[in-house]
Amino acid sequence: MNTLKLKFKMADAKEKTVSIKNAKETASQADIKVLGNYIATNSMLNYAGNKVLSFAGAVMIDSRETKISAE
Repeated sequence: MNTLKLKFKMADAKEKTVSIKNAKETASQADIKVLGNYIATNSMLNYAGNKVLSFAGAVMIDSRETKISAE
């Protein structure tokens, strides 16, 4: 399982993070930058009346689960 966290700068000078679970594992850094910039450029997010000003970066978190038997 992985989670893509996109960070955006908002009009109120705060930052907001959007998390996407099970993001495409083969997404390149360029793909993620295009997505973040698309969301920001097209004002696709609005928090309490504050619009996204710009894409600030992203983090891809990869976690693996391993089952370990007690026997």
